[in-house]
Amino acid sequence: MVDYIKWAVLGSELISKTKKNSKLEFVRDIEYLVPNTGELKIRKVMKYKNLYFTFLENRLEIEGSLHKYMNDGLHNANDFSVDQCMDIIKSFCNEFGLPPICCIIIALEFGVNLKLSGDVNINNFLQALRFFRKNEFIRHHRLKHVFYAGSKYFELKGYNKSAQYPNIATDGIFRFEWKTSESKFLKTKNCNTLQDLLQPAMYKIFSKILLKSWDDVLVFDERNRKAKSFHHTEYWRNTINNMSANTFNNRKKSYYKIAGKKNIHTQVFHLLTKKIDELSDCDFSTGFKLFKYVFN
Repeated sequence: MVDYIKWAVLGSELISKTKKNSKLEFVRDIEYLVPNTGELKIRKVMKYKNLYFTFLENRLEIEGSLHKYMNDGLHNANDFSVDQCMDIIKSFCNEFGLPPICCIIIALEFGVNLKLSGDVNINNFLQALRFFRKNEFIRHHRLKHVFYAGSKYFELKGYNKSAQYPNIATDGIFRFEWKTSESKFLKTKNCNTLQDLLQPAMYKIFSKILLKSWDDVLVFDERNRKAKSFHHTEYWRNTINNMSANTFNNRKKSYYKIAGKKNIHTQVFHLLTKKIDELSDCDFSTGFKLFKYVFN
């Protein structure tokens, strides 16, 4: 569920203790100028498994995928449950002597791997992703199987996990995730430190964001001939640019109703709810069954 994450550690004693940990491997030294004084400093980068430790003057930043960390830094192509995520955080903090409450979260990515039905070509499906709210999906400039929409504050990403790890993932694995690179967004959800990620309720909040985000996605189901007249990107761009604020959402709802309850958007929504239930503990998983979808 939690994948990429970046957090900061403050306090010279904790930073010095971490820097001396024999498990860390040296990666490189980076020279940088202190803005106010023009003084030349060294930023040391070290690594453990797939996690990178960047030592600044009065700050340590740690980043990488917790999901990959569970798999010894090799991949994130399998499932990663709430319990596994909390166990990994506890294990890491114990290993490096870092109190979770002292690890301030800067950025975070949250998502799941979904197995699409056999009649769905995943590459065609990805190319049919059109809008997240009023932000158009864009293909990554280097990674052809990755599409994203949004901003630094909040971004959605969908990609072909099977293409990323062809020797590990089965065919038709769709990775869907949201990411924020600003702690301001996380603070609005009361997620400030790693200690907050040891609370199961936080995963319920993040999972609801994932479900709501998919509900806000416009994806063309080109298998459906009844809704063929809606499958024109320019039609939707014109709606966004020249119509009232609610027109886009109303037209999107109309499109999905015409496409019917078995359209690809609905199918993925049900796959999401099922996967979240599988990866969550019984204390809160049933709450997602009460999530009101557009058709209900």
